[in-house]
This record gives sequence, structure tokens and C-alpha cells, in this order.
Amino acid sequence: MNTTALLSIGTRIKTLCPTIQHIDLYNNQYLPDAELQANPFSKPAVFIEFGPTQWDDTNDGIQQGEGLLRVHVVIEVYADTYSLFTLTPVEQQTLLEHYQVAQQVHAALQDFAADGTATALQRINSIPDHDYDNIIIEVLEYHFRDVDTSAQPEYETATIRHVVAD
Repeated sequence: MNTTALLSIGTRIKTLCPTIQHIDLYNNQYLPDAELQANPFSKPAVFIEFGPTQWDDTNDGIQQGEGLLRVHVVIEVYADTYSLFTLTPVEQQTLLEHYQVAQQVHAALQDFAADGTATALQRINSIPDHDYDNIIIEVLEYHFRDVDTSAQPEYETATIRHVVAD
């Protein structure tokens, strides 16, 4: 996992999405599990997940990777949509707030060149929640390219002190 990118993305969301109350690395936090109930989180929340990265060797210890980033946007909603089209436009917007929150997060991340990545984030999928009660999760998936130079050999440098010219 790219810790530099994680911190950069989290800071970007915190700065540009003031409605988000909790940001964390994804670890199944919103799944119904007794162990996780002991660590509740405020909502709306964002959980950042790095998916698989496909690495290719270029040369001299450098690798280039095609990465996947998933951003889980979690919001708590108690209203039901069965009466959506009998409501006023303002009431409709309030009822569909989770789509606005996810859109704000996307606006903050699309084309964002996170520290630690070689290219800007590009959204490739949006996965809506179709099986929810009062907790709604929308997952946004982004593609990025990464470069890893950690296996690149270190070369010693030499200082030339005196050059003799012909």
C-alpha cells in the first residue's frame, strides 16, 4: 500500500468535503459485526481501500503499476424513498443526500494527482448500494498509475576535484 498516497487522498477529502466526519483506511468497518460495533464511527464517513496493483518491470529495478483505489462513502439515512415523488424538491434533495455526498467526494478526487502516484485518479466505476436499511454505502473506484523505485540500486557519486584540459 502506498502510505503517501493514502495520506494525500485523505487530506484532500478532509479539505474539500467538510460534511465528511470520519476518514479511515478500509477494514470492513461498516459490516454488521459485534467486534466492529465496539468502534462506532461518525457519518458521513469515507473509507479508503487500495485494490490490487498489476506491476511490470521497466528497467534497473523500477516498476510501473496499474492500481485500483476504492473509496467507500457511508451515510446514515432514516427516510424512505417510497414517497419520493410526492415530496417538494427541497425534501427530495434531503432524502437523496447520500448521492450528493458521494458526488462531492468524487469531485474532490477526479483528476487529483495524489502524492505518491504517477498519474491522476480517474473514476472507472460507481457501485450503488441496493440492499440497505439506514446505512447506505456507495463505492467509487478509481484507476491510477504508480511507479516504484524502491528496488532501484543506489549508485555512489564521485566528486571530480580537478580537471586537466588539453
